[in-house]
Amino acid sequence: MNIKEVAKRAKVSTATVSRTINDSAEGKTGNCGAGAQSDRRTEFYPNTHARTLVSGRSRMLGLIISDITNPFFPELVKSFEDQAVQGGQEVIIGNTDYNPKRMAGCIRRMVERKVDGVAIMTSEADPVLVTELTRRNIPTVLWTLAPTALHSANIRIDYARGFTKLWITFFP
Repeated sequence: MNIKEVAKRAKVSTATVSRTINDSAEGKTGNCGAGAQSDRRTEFYPNTHARTLVSGRSRMLGLIISDITNPFFPELVKSFEDQAVQGGQEVIIGNTDYNPKRMAGCIRRMVERKVDGVAIMTSEADPVLVTELTRRNIPTVLWTLAPTALHSANIRIDYARGFTKLWITFFP
């Protein structure tokens, strides 16, 4: 079922259906009730690719990690996705396996998918590859000590403090 079929069933224009689906202020009056009802009855799902083309935003965030099997990452991925979903975003995950070619592929995929931002949670982030994101004005957060560039920021972890807390917690 596409937007034209939904509009035809509801006997409204495709613009009315579109405004209703997108919760536009213009779609809050008039015929949009019929468009919304038809939308629910037909279980219509908007084409997110078309929406990206029109809005220029993908509503997707990228998360690049080193090793998905590392016990550190599942909690990080879950927290990242929870925050993204609360903000109306989806997450694309890239796993590098500490391989520079895979890292390059992850960066390329993020650019191709036109993500709204990327978090790179690897220790092997090549500054040249990161530049592929920042020169396209894709906000980028790095888990590294490398200097930041325009449209990027670093997350630094105080390992000494973390290990001290760990030691105190488990060996009082």
